[in-house]
Amino acid sequence: MKFFTIEGSSRNTSIHLSESLLTLDKSNYSALESEVESRWRIVETSWATGVPSRLLDVEIDGASEKLIVKRGSSTRKSVGQAKWALNTYQDGKCFYCNTQLDTTYVVETKTQVDHVIPLRLQDRMMENLHHVWNLVNACADCNLSKSDRMPPSDTPRRLQARNEYYIRSNHPFKSAIENATGRTLGARQETIKQAFANAANLMPTRWSPS
Repeated sequence: MKFFTIEGSSRNTSIHLSESLLTLDKSNYSALESEVESRWRIVETSWATGVPSRLLDVEIDGASEKLIVKRGSSTRKSVGQAKWALNTYQDGKCFYCNTQLDTTYVVETKTQVDHVIPLRLQDRMMENLHHVWNLVNACADCNLSKSDRMPPSDTPRRLQARNEYYIRSNHPFKSAIENATGRTLGARQETIKQAFANAANLMPTRWSPS
């Protein structure tokens, strides 16, 4: 479910609220409330530490699946569950199979956070695979069956589009993604392309949703 759409680019960007806001049921309202809380806590962390948001970094804590805002190694603060922060930009659907994700924790469709480039490659790659640019929401079936395999070949394009959506909407993730992947569109495209190429060389076997 989309709560708003973005039109235009650069200084001509405009955000339009959708009619979906008028039809929220209790479960969707909870998801929206959690996402807004996660965004606010990133901004609040920036203010509390006196550090501009553009200098903060955002990654997942593997044990708790919470997002951690960092400044180097000295500042670490949890800003809530990663799945809520990632939810709305996927319309509440699985990144891989487009199944509507359940916010009431039904096992078959429970929202899980997936490292798109498998985390097992972390020690063999320069990129931080815990970083928000490499995280998506997935249903339990996709997350468990994908496991530590590489995703479908069209994934870099789709992940790039998702990351650009964060940037265009001035989400608090914007600066973190730019810091990790590049300040210009061309630089970010090249970073994602190269990361996936390097990962595919290390792990050529690909997975696809059933």
